[in-house]
Amino acid sequence: MSEGPRDTVWRVRVLVRIVGWLVTIASLLVLGWMLRRNWAEVAVLGSGSRGLVAIILAVPMAALVMCLSVPAWAGVVQWLGGPVLAWRTAWWWLAVSTLPKYLPGNVAHLGVRFAVGKRLGITTPALLRAIPLELALQVTAAATVLPLMAAALPQGFFLPGYGPAVAVRWLLAVLASAAVITGGTLMARWICGRPSWPLLRPLVCTATQQLGQGVVAGCVVASLFGTWSPHLIALVIPAWIAAWLVGLLTPGAPAGLGTREAVFAGILTMRLSMTDAALAAVACRLIALGADALFALGGYLAGRHQARERQESVTV
Repeated sequence: MSEGPRDTVWRVRVLVRIVGWLVTIASLLVLGWMLRRNWAEVAVLGSGSRGLVAIILAVPMAALVMCLSVPAWAGVVQWLGGPVLAWRTAWWWLAVSTLPKYLPGNVAHLGVRFAVGKRLGITTPALLRAIPLELALQVTAAATVLPLMAAALPQGFFLPGYGPAVAVRWLLAVLASAAVITGGTLMARWICGRPSWPLLRPLVCTATQQLGQGVVAGCVVASLFGTWSPHLIALVIPAWIAAWLVGLLTPGAPAGLGTREAVFAGILTMRLSMTDAALAAVACRLIALGADALFALGGYLAGRHQARERQESVTV
């Protein structure tokens, strides 16, 4: 008996989850090995209140930055011919689909987002385009920001941080970012067959969100080790954006668990010891967990409030 399309989809889904979990376990083992090299240093840093206070203060800041994804998602849906979403509806939509990326893992939250969109009356063609378009916007935003952040490093683009090389690397960064934006907008216009300039607002919101999360991570790392070096913060921001992007694009991994931390810690070893870099990655993961939970809670409450207002208007 030949297997049907549903059986094939199920097998692919199971395979993606297995691969994602294997990558997660391997990345966590690497992270544990990095921490194992100096447990005494980890114990000293973990026993202090400075790092704990920084993490607690960073959680609401990171959740606030995540709210920039609300107008970005609403703009994508509207550009594809969907309705103009109220900010509470868009927030609730994203909140409902935030936590499923942890269990069963990445990609699952996209299915939840599709199901919620159908419940809101969004057409299937619009949803089938909106979800990959949002992913493309996130990749484009990161590709736009990363050259600029790389140019801000002391040895950006492997060029020295003095003399004419500074102007050269900034020129290269601006040209690379402009090429990414131009190429992305032209491709969106070619694929969807409509003017792409309205996508600039979602793109700006997404890029600002990524920068904001990177700044929060940089402040936490600087506070954790008591070194407010601009060179360290300038490295943490692009490291966090790159690690977040890798975690986002790792299928099956629970919210990029393990892969994000491994990439983040690996980049930070350029300026921190292996143990410090791994500890910074763990601290940023705790912030991401708290921010996701706070963002989901706020979106759920916003959705309930809007549903209550609709019920009262119908009753009147």
